[in-house]
Amino acid sequence: MPRGTVHHTGAGEPSWSLNLSYCPATWLDLLHAGLQERLAASPRWRGIVTGVGGDACARDANRLPELLGELRTLLDDPGEAEALARSFLDGGVKQ
Repeated sequence: MPRGTVHHTGAGEPSWSLNLSYCPATWLDLLHAGLQERLAASPRWRGIVTGVGGDACARDANRLPELLGELRTLLDDPGEAEALARSFLDGGVKQ
């Protein structure tokens, strides 16, 4: 049965029920694990958030557009995408 499907069961007489569930990895798990490992190695990504706000000084200190450009470049590189998957498979899902 697909994840999140609302359903109802019934036996019509006294019975026992057994529910087996497992938690397979999601694409989000893969990206999260790979990006966490990859970006945590960069001092720029570990930096403190600055530049959030409406004034000119805050805009000048905002590094988010620059970091997002770096992230786009990383995600567009097939070799880097493969490295993200390898990182996930080597380390598993950390919860």
